[in-house]
Amino acid sequence: MIGQFLGNIFSGFAKNFGYATSGLAIGGLQTVNAGRQLEYNKQRDAASFKLATARLQWEELSRRKSLDFQCEQNELNRRLSAEMAWTNQLLTEKEGILNRELQEKWKRIDHDFRANEGQLTRENAIQLANFHRETLICLHEKQKELQLELKRIDFQIALEIELLRRETSLATIVEQRRANNWPLTLDQGQLLVQSDSTSLLPLRILISPPVLRHDPMGIPESARSFPEIETSLKTKLREFVQQFEQRQRPIAFLPGAWISKKFHGEAVFLNIFQGLSTEPTLIIDASLERGRYFLDYCFWAIGWSKPNTGTAFTDSWREALFGMTKARLQVWKARRDAYEAREGNTTGFDQVFGTKLVEKSLADLQIIERERQAYAIGEDPSQLPGRDYTILEADTEAFCDYIRCSIVVGGMAADEYF
Repeated sequence: MIGQFLGNIFSGFAKNFGYATSGLAIGGLQTVNAGRQLEYNKQRDAASFKLATARLQWEELSRRKSLDFQCEQNELNRRLSAEMAWTNQLLTEKEGILNRELQEKWKRIDHDFRANEGQLTRENAIQLANFHRETLICLHEKQKELQLELKRIDFQIALEIELLRRETSLATIVEQRRANNWPLTLDQGQLLVQSDSTSLLPLRILISPPVLRHDPMGIPESARSFPEIETSLKTKLREFVQQFEQRQRPIAFLPGAWISKKFHGEAVFLNIFQGLSTEPTLIIDASLERGRYFLDYCFWAIGWSKPNTGTAFTDSWREALFGMTKARLQVWKARRDAYEAREGNTTGFDQVFGTKLVEKSLADLQIIERERQAYAIGEDPSQLPGRDYTILEADTEAFCDYIRCSIVVGGMAADEYF
């Protein structure tokens, strides 16, 4: 609006100024007179007046616009202040709400933390207990490993000591054989077998049968009627040894090593122990004395200062053998009686066994009857004279099974060693 107003003023001024210059040009400079000059002055004054008037109008308009602008600005400031006051109030209210929410949230967090703190404490206690238990288990395992290592070291040291003692044992055995006090036929290489230092030494088993067929001292008269069981005992003991060897338990079974039955008893055991104290050994000594059978044993392992000796079994071998014969005769008599009851005679039955064996069997049955009568009147049947039973091979086999308790002794010693 102000720009348009100023434009009108200046356009009128330009028109008047154009008219004046054109008039001067038409009349020429020479015809300019004082009237024209006066007219020009009037027009100039009028133009100046218009210009001054326009300036005043513009200043007034500017003042009004400035007042209007200030009013609008004041109004805007008031509105802005009110808006800011409202905003501050809203922010204050929001801040209070947020503070309350934050406080409530903090309370919940603090409550949850305190609630979880006990759970964490319990979990930590459980973890600590588990760690303590695992530590104890680990320490126990380490202790076991250490104990095993100590045992291995002890075994290695003991083995080295035994190897040194073996050298002394060799010299002792040689000296004993020179003095004819050594009861075995084995030489040094057979007795002290070289073995790996980390392997288990084999258990040596020496057996002295009740009767040696090739005894250089001969067989005593009281033992001549004793059944030959030397081979049977060797066979059964060898079967027993094979069972242990199949389970990786080394046993050195040395049958036939005994020289003579003149070597028996604990004195011989100690003599052998002195020479073989470094070798795990079992000695089974079966002997006869006044009709009785004795089974003695001697056993030692590595590091033993003295052997373990004792008597495992004793019995009247003659009465035991007769018992096997009586049992066979009772069965034979029952079968013969059954045949007679069925056929009316025993001819066919007796022909099978032969006249000689039948006569001996009938005589043995008469001995059994005499023993029964003696027992009925309170007498000891074993003291009757003429108790000469006919011993058959079956009786001997049954008797061998009866006295094979040496196998039990061997098993007990082997179990103790291994």
